[in-house]
Amino acid sequence: MRIPLLLLFLVCVSHAAEWKVTNVDRTIDISSQIVKVTTQLTLTNTGRSEANSVELLLTSKESEHLSYISAQEGSNKGRLKVAKQPEEKSGFKVYC
Repeated sequence: MRIPLLLLFLVCVSHAAEWKVTNVDRTIDISSQIVKVTTQLTLTNTGRSEANSVELLLTSKESEHLSYISAQEGSNKGRLKVAKQPEEKSGFKVYC
């Protein structure tokens, strides 16, 4: 059974030392036959330069079951573009 998931298990950035995960909030909705998993990450740029991208890494199995992924900056700002990259990194699918 394929379960649509919004999973962001592993977060990696181009300049990993510049990002710090300050909060993770996961919600699992099992109120219908479709299980929805939402993970909200709060990231802080601890580097000296401005960072403008984040790479989300999912295993191949997680990526196969992923039906929807989105990103946004701040609580009231618009959605950001998320695109699946054609290459893998050490067996992980990359979304940026």
